[in-house]
Amino acid sequence: MLPDPLVTARLRCERFTEAHVAELAILDADARVQATIFGHTYTLEETRARVARRTASWNENGYGDYVVRLPDGTFVGCVGIFPSGADPSAVHVGYALRPEYWGRGYATELCLAIAHAAAALKPTAIGAVVLETNRASRHVLEKAGFELVGPNPTDAGTVLYRFTADARRYFALPNTNE
Repeated sequence: MLPDPLVTARLRCERFTEAHVAELAILDADARVQATIFGHTYTLEETRARVARRTASWNENGYGDYVVRLPDGTFVGCVGIFPSGADPSAVHVGYALRPEYWGRGYATELCLAIAHAAAALKPTAIGAVVLETNRASRHVLEKAGFELVGPNPTDAGTVLYRFTADARRYFALPNTNE
């Protein structure tokens, strides 16, 4: 199991549960956020189904998504680990933040923290998939120690990244978990 909560220098991440439907709905209904991820917004019913899948991931895999908050409890976004479709012994990481929190370094902070947490699972690889046109997320991944692998053969318009930092780098992160 991964830590719950997962705490960084400026953020607190708690395990995703059914109680987080309203918060995920904020991200799912925001066209600016979805333009950087999936390309379309979601209805409340679709968001409920997504929450059920995210909750099931924790129950089935021992890892999944976190809700990200500022220390005062303000909802910032989500970050998580999920199985890689191509390789069951590998994992992928992802994140989505509310636009008012873009450009503050939170995505890089979260990407490093989630890669560090994912390493504890001892996967064969830690990857990420991003829209080829999403230059901001590509930059975040590169700052966090991910390296471009190339085009994603299973999803046109996306590219694959792999976390390549050695163990000394990600285990040297300060352990701020409670």
